[in-house]
Amino acid sequence: MTPLLGAFTGALIGTGMFVVFLGAHSSEAVSYSPQHATKPRQVQVNVRALIVCALTGGVVAVLTGWWSVLVLAGIGGVLLPAMHAERQGQIRDRRRVSAVASWVETVRDLLSAASGIEEAIARSAQTLPVTSPIRTEVTALASTASVGGLRAGLRRFGETMADPTVDYIAATLVIASERSSGVLHEQLSEAAE
Repeated sequence: MTPLLGAFTGALIGTGMFVVFLGAHSSEAVSYSPQHATKPRQVQVNVRALIVCALTGGVVAVLTGWWSVLVLAGIGGVLLPAMHAERQGQIRDRRRVSAVASWVETVRDLLSAASGIEEAIARSAQTLPVTSPIRTEVTALASTASVGGLRAGLRRFGETMADPTVDYIAATLVIASERSSGVLHEQLSEAAE
């Protein structure tokens, strides 16, 4: 086997091992926190990934004599987990946006059958799936709206969600609750889109 073919084979094996390693550890649930949304993103070193990549790179370097593979494996051990974490964050954000859109559509549809916005929000909280990423926030909104008033509940909901679209939805619902708005249905449809 030529050194180039050996290096390529070792790199493929190392990458495969690393992908299996990431797959085994990606099932951990990560909760969303609005505080994370405002912090600048930093690369955090995953020590296990770095060790696995360094060992794999070391084996490939010893077998092929290409010691630069060890450096590349170290760089991969630092960057690949950060890229994986970034990807997981994007997936989590997309799930939240989708959940917000579904919730807004539910509130819009319930408004015609409910006796008011508060009742529609309370019913929507009951219909949310247990796995919904916004279930806790919507349940808190329903509780706060029934006890402390709709305006206070929606304000707290907007702050907790820390999302401009949710702020728009909250403001729309507050305005509609204070004065009858004939275009609330259209505004909620627009926000869901």
